[in-house]
Amino acid sequence: MKALRAEVAAHPDDFELRRQLDFALASRRKFPDIIKMWDDFIAHHPGDARAYRERGGAYYQLHDHAHAKQNLLHACDMGDPRSCKLAKRLHFR
Repeated sequence: MKALRAEVAAHPDDFELRRQLDFALASRRKFPDIIKMWDDFIAHHPGDARAYRERGGAYYQLHDHAHAKQNLLHACDMGDPRSCKLAKRLHFR
């Protein structure tokens, strides 16, 4: 995990590296860390709907459905079809 964190730090704009770290952190149930990581990415890439979807998933895992809904609907409104399907499946739409 340390090496993966270093890779993300060296390539802060690499979405796929962040997703790998997201999965690694999720396996350890480190959802607050995941949210922080996506917060940082979104601060520099506010137009990346995928990041909102991923952050929404982390909020959902924490049972913070209000923030999960907000993130998924925002990503859906930005044109991310996966977020739209997920929001509908979770009855957020």
